[in-house]
Amino acid sequence: MTTFGKEEIEILGSKHELPELQRFVLEIVWNVIGSDVALHEGVLLGSNNNLKLPIIRWGGVAVEGETLKISY
Repeated sequence: MTTFGKEEIEILGSKHELPELQRFVLEIVWNVIGSDVALHEGVLLGSNNNLKLPIIRWGGVAVEGETLKISY
């Protein structure tokens, strides 16, 4: 994501199956890069009233530095 001038995003410990998780991540990345959306800590991510996911920032697990974590 840093290649596109955006913060890195991580989803850790998800209980969702891989195909669903891939679709979810692709949708987020598509919106962030394609529509120049900026995600921030404390924001609730969701496209409908049934899904509101908090975003937090802390040390990266898969990459160095801080990343945005989305619980999904």
